[in-house]
Amino acid sequence: MKRLFPLLLCLLLALFPAPRAQGESAALLQSDMPNIRAAFLWEGAPYAFAGNELRALDGSGEILPIELEVDFGLDPLWYEFLLPVQVDGQVCLLARVGSEEDGISYVECGALLALSREGGAAKARLAQVLDWSPIEIEANPALSFSCAFAQGETLYLLVRAGEGQAQIAAFDCADGSAALLAMEGVSAIAPYTEQAMLAVRESGELGTIAYDGLAYAPLGAFPGDAAGLYYDGAANALYYVSGGNLCALADMRLDDAQILAAFPPAGPFPSLPAVAQGAYILADARMVYQAPLAAAEQEARQLRLEGRLEAWMDRAYYDFLAEHPGVQVARIDGANADILGDMLRQSPDTDIYLLDGNDSGYSALFERGYMAPLADEELAGQIAQMYPMLQRYLVRDGVPVAVPLDFADTYLPAFDAQAFALLGIEAYPETWVEFFDLLSRAPELLAGYEEEIGFSSWEAEHLRTVLLQYMVPDYIRQCEAHGRPLRLDTPQFRAALSAWEAIDWQALEESGALGGATPYEADKMWLFHMPGFSVSPSALEPENRIPALLAYHEDEEPMILVSFTAAFVNPYSDEQALATEYVAALFAEAVNTNDMLLPKVIAGWDEPIEDSMYEQMMRQYEDTIAEYTRQLENDPAPMMAARLEEQLRAVTEERDAYAAQGRYRVSPESLRAYQQATEHMYIATTPIGDEIYALLSQYLDGAIDGEALIRTIDERLYMMEAEG
Repeated sequence: MKRLFPLLLCLLLALFPAPRAQGESAALLQSDMPNIRAAFLWEGAPYAFAGNELRALDGSGEILPIELEVDFGLDPLWYEFLLPVQVDGQVCLLARVGSEEDGISYVECGALLALSREGGAAKARLAQVLDWSPIEIEANPALSFSCAFAQGETLYLLVRAGEGQAQIAAFDCADGSAALLAMEGVSAIAPYTEQAMLAVRESGELGTIAYDGLAYAPLGAFPGDAAGLYYDGAANALYYVSGGNLCALADMRLDDAQILAAFPPAGPFPSLPAVAQGAYILADARMVYQAPLAAAEQEARQLRLEGRLEAWMDRAYYDFLAEHPGVQVARIDGANADILGDMLRQSPDTDIYLLDGNDSGYSALFERGYMAPLADEELAGQIAQMYPMLQRYLVRDGVPVAVPLDFADTYLPAFDAQAFALLGIEAYPETWVEFFDLLSRAPELLAGYEEEIGFSSWEAEHLRTVLLQYMVPDYIRQCEAHGRPLRLDTPQFRAALSAWEAIDWQALEESGALGGATPYEADKMWLFHMPGFSVSPSALEPENRIPALLAYHEDEEPMILVSFTAAFVNPYSDEQALATEYVAALFAEAVNTNDMLLPKVIAGWDEPIEDSMYEQMMRQYEDTIAEYTRQLENDPAPMMAARLEEQLRAVTEERDAYAAQGRYRVSPESLRAYQQATEHMYIATTPIGDEIYALLSQYLDGAIDGEALIRTIDERLYMMEAEG
């Protein structure tokens, strides 16, 4: 085949529409695109490469499917596109290709595939077969590939198996031969000089690896998390992403890093960056970002906040930066944050926290005044309209101090009304004792209906486990909701546990009342579903589902336990006003992203939400009905006429049913039902930790009896109360 010229760093020299002016913060080019592997430049425009398609990043919305036009002579054939590269001005994809034998997938070869745009698609044609055997023969799904580039006639690729040691694969672009070199602790590579590449070591060191012999030589201390390396030879400058920032080393001075722009702390970054006209573009697995390769004139203001890897939070982040050019915003992982400790130390280090309202620390922070007032009129006005049970955790002394960013659906067990009616059961269980009694009597209740109705699709052992693991935490939280002591040693809990212990699980399994005893039938009705009902404003809940709200005290109505995630400002922050603006931006983006949020949290919300596909679906129904009607008017043969009449009848019924039920995602009726349910909602803060679930496992396994279970959990609950 034609001898390939040296591969260049992925598409650095192509041009695209002018980047944002220098001095502005990083820009989000593409979000919510799954499995992004690279951002690159093709035909003068930036593209994202993900899976089997290319997506333009110039605002055109163009999406090009990648179509493989190579016959590898394999049957069956599978292939995976890995990363884009450029060969002598030709954009290519690096791929691995394989088949299957005796149920085991294997890799036949690697391939370099030349891309061309034809008929609304990106055609991938073979440029060179690559020897893949040094990397893998049997397909290894744990392998990850990154940092593909070339120097001279050799293509280099960083290969890693899970958390194992990284290896550098070197492919000869002329004959496809390959070699593999283990490099301990290397997490990223990139082109450097004509003699060596750059390599980042996880231990915190930057070094070089010679192309001739692949010998490693250290350069000095360097961030071990650095990725997306780009070396500008003309300026002798290195650019990279680390710690949530795009950084630069002028004259390769490793001890003098300069922050150019805030960059999200996401990752990993499998590809090298695309660079052109002073802009740096890099993709992680979820999004594509762009930043100028020049320092912004930073205001003497900084924000530090907890960040989570969610697309809408990234959009809020960039919206805020666009409104506040030059402000530095650092997002940190708050998974292990000691917020209460920060408050006791009066630490100003973190300006904004995110915390689940069900977290026991949330109520402690709220009650002790460790949340700064949110001095934003619009935000305060929205919080004032929220349900009282939510305001209880958002407003302190009449002042809003937190805002919900999410209000989770609550999933409840449910009964099937149609199945109950067929069996002639008129009343639904109202307590756990009544429910367990119904379960115990399932074999006799279902006698004669075994082919049509079962009690639960779960097999016996699983149902036994999930019922106990649901009931015990639920009892503790119901105690909290009703203001009773957090104790299992009560007549009510003992009665429920005794009823659970009295169930003959083997008899249930042998009777066919449960799903595990016979092959599962999709069209079989089940008396009980777990979970089976979502408490939300959605109009899309299954028909005939009755939420199983089971009580322990006959004189107490069971509460619906709900959860939310809130953002609040550190009262010791040096930037409370700026932090409040950021919280407002978070809430605005949360509402914009999740159109169910306001119906969930605003009391008296009366705006239904139509399904975006409703009008299109109705037009399709009407077009189909019109076509059947037209054909019938043409006096078809009797058999064809009968068939058309049946099809017309069926599609008309389907249209009418869809018109009645498919118009709304949130209907007026579902809103009213949800609003009634909010009267019984409660936000529980008692933590149900791993220790309690471990005790339940011991009880289920017979290692401890019911008395030991009650005594030990009560001791733990008493200690929790004593510790506050």
